[in-house]
Amino acid sequence: MFKKIYLILSIFFLTVLFLGCEKTTTSPTVYTTTDFDDILVTDLYPVDISYPSGDYDYSSQSAELKQTFLAAAEKYLLETMYGGVPLFSRSDFVVYSDRVNLLVDEYLPVIDYYDEFGSLNTSDNKVLMADGNYGNINEYTFRKALKQGLSNYNQYLTEYIEDEEYYKLFLDIPYDFYLNENEDGYDFIGVMFDGNPIAIESSYNMSNEQVSYKWQFNVKEDLEWFYHPNTDVSSIEDNAITASDFVNTYKTVLKNNWYPGYSNYNWWTSSYATIKGVEDYINDPTEENWSNVGIELIDDFTFEIEFTNELTMTAVKYFLSTPLMSPIHVELYEFLGEDFATSNLTIAYSGPYYIDFVDENQTMRLKKNPVYHSEELFNYTGYEVLVIPDFGSQKQSFIDGYLDYLELEYNSYEEFSQYSGLRVITGLNTFRIMINGFGNVSNQQSYFVDSSYEPEPILANNDFRKAMYFAIDRSMLENINISYNPTMYHFTDSYLIDSSFGVPYRRTEFGLNVGNGFYSDSLGYNKDYAKYLFNQALETLIADEIYHRGERIKIDLLVFDSDDQEELGNFIKESFEEVFLNEALNIRVEINVQRKDYLSLYYDHISQGNFDLSIGGISDSMIYMSNY
Repeated sequence: MFKKIYLILSIFFLTVLFLGCEKTTTSPTVYTTTDFDDILVTDLYPVDISYPSGDYDYSSQSAELKQTFLAAAEKYLLETMYGGVPLFSRSDFVVYSDRVNLLVDEYLPVIDYYDEFGSLNTSDNKVLMADGNYGNINEYTFRKALKQGLSNYNQYLTEYIEDEEYYKLFLDIPYDFYLNENEDGYDFIGVMFDGNPIAIESSYNMSNEQVSYKWQFNVKEDLEWFYHPNTDVSSIEDNAITASDFVNTYKTVLKNNWYPGYSNYNWWTSSYATIKGVEDYINDPTEENWSNVGIELIDDFTFEIEFTNELTMTAVKYFLSTPLMSPIHVELYEFLGEDFATSNLTIAYSGPYYIDFVDENQTMRLKKNPVYHSEELFNYTGYEVLVIPDFGSQKQSFIDGYLDYLELEYNSYEEFSQYSGLRVITGLNTFRIMINGFGNVSNQQSYFVDSSYEPEPILANNDFRKAMYFAIDRSMLENINISYNPTMYHFTDSYLIDSSFGVPYRRTEFGLNVGNGFYSDSLGYNKDYAKYLFNQALETLIADEIYHRGERIKIDLLVFDSDDQEELGNFIKESFEEVFLNEALNIRVEINVQRKDYLSLYYDHISQGNFDLSIGGISDSMIYMSNY
């Protein structure tokens, strides 16, 4: 009995402490009752609780805090099924040849399978190259295909955003995403720069995150330009890449008003990280106006950028994590003039490879850059990039042994399902059974004023909503469509809490704990528990005289207008009708599967509340999933 009194008092004091810290309350009221052993117990708790109200911006808070909130929100969605019953994410697939050894076995957001740092177990003399001949012994060339050739050797004048796949091979990048030590995500690190940006005259925002208008960058001291052996470098005096290369590049780009052709605006003046004074200099590129531009050389390996807005460190790094902020060789540009960047012989290389040749079919052959600062990280001796516009021809080239990598289209998944090199790219979009949980016409019309739809009452019962969750064996969904990647969660493996934290939310402690109590070992499937919850729901609804013995509860399930979606609908129908049957009460659920055109499903049914159950998807930004 002493232990019981102690426990009651402990809970009381912890409750008072919690309420005192977290909520505003009215004066407490004293209640007296007797416990199980008829001992008089005094309870002290408030009558009214006033919760904080208003809008709170947590977008710049720590990754840990945001993950705490996201996990709590996702757990709430599972406890209530207010977000629907998650089923699967729509995945993409890639396939690697048998000679590719990958560093990671599981997909990671942003860096995928990290194949640029993989290795090849067979040398080129055992495989066919683009010219139809076998390659050279002791060379290990990674062979891939892209749909179009490089539009411009000058990255600042690129026509296509897809050109970045080329640029990353032969241009270095100030900041980039590298596999972390635990191999469960990435680190956002300096590649050309030594360490993180340094804030000058910084302050802290409301989220206690350091912000500044001005940031300093330290360029690594071992960076060096490389040139194709046939390039005329007689005018070049210094091969070192220093801070002046960055400053002079940005000055040249602004003076010439260079920006990508795929952009509808000059991102130098219209991005979240606009640099001070650039617009005036673009409009009138005088030395006087340049002196007011927020780009300043400090010493040989240090320069600063001043922005028009206060930025966080992560935002600054993200701004510089693209080849469009990599330097060009300004001295070579000034020497060659209009001939600069007209071929692979008229540029300088800063990346891990250089372009050895490009043939009449735009096939590009790259070789390893011998002076690259981290050459030892790259195991391939080169790349061969074929230009093959259509997928059918790419697929045949892979089958014929000309490629080491292929991105698959939906209708080819089954064809490659037995390949050992098949890898899944987890999608962002979680498809769910969406639920009309209004329960009655009055509730329906409180939201859809003119609606005449009659919601099914059982769908408003939380026990039944959870019963639907546990009644589905998600492991069977891949048998319907190989691209259906089963999930018991609302957030897939592709989501990161923000770009500063490279471990997928789903694999963090917070993300993993969401599944506690939801039978994560079986992807949320427990038929017996689903049956129990169904009977609990019936007990409540019969007591409320909403349903009666002998009833048939008829529920419509809307699916997209395709054969595999109809098969999915029938699988759900069979799963539900097998479990949602009470023989003693002679009550059963009957599911009616209906195919609907994509636009009609969303606009005529889901958005108007004209449905019982429906398949629907939701997704958000891979990096800033807090907006989800």
